[in-house]
Amino acid sequence: MRIGQVLSLVLVVHCRSLDWHRNGESCYFIIKDKLDWYHADRTCVESRGNLAVPNTQSEQNYIWELVLKEFDQNPSTDLWIGCNDIEEEGNWQHCPLKGETTNAFENWAEEEPNNDYGADCGSLWVDRNGKWDDYPCNEEIYAVCETMVSNTPEFCLQTDKDGRLVSPEHSSPCH
Repeated sequence: MRIGQVLSLVLVVHCRSLDWHRNGESCYFIIKDKLDWYHADRTCVESRGNLAVPNTQSEQNYIWELVLKEFDQNPSTDLWIGCNDIEEEGNWQHCPLKGETTNAFENWAEEEPNNDYGADCGSLWVDRNGKWDDYPCNEEIYAVCETMVSNTPEFCLQTDKDGRLVSPEHSSPCH
């Protein structure tokens, strides 16, 4: 078995145990404990992912629908995403600003980011249906992690109720 196949199989077992949700070439996981941005970021990395950053409207929609589903349509607070301007105010890492000349996706709420109260970390804003907001990094809110998946059939192998791998001919197709 090749190293890539083994890593894919490990990722399958790991993702299933953390309740990851696959959409296209990414898996997403909602952290339902309130954490500051730094702890949320570290938790995602320890789970072999990163804080999610929506790169398209369809990915934004998927993440927002997942958030609503995970909290029974009523999340009580915002969620951390992976963008920030911690190192230099106004120089946002991983999330483009409105009006930038690139074709990169952005979803900032109106008049955001505004640096209110020293806000340096990005979040999905519950009160604005998932639009992005800058928020003080030391506040404790939920978070959404993302990890990339391999486009190999091994990722889609299924496990039975005892955690044993099911043979490929009995596995469901990739979704």
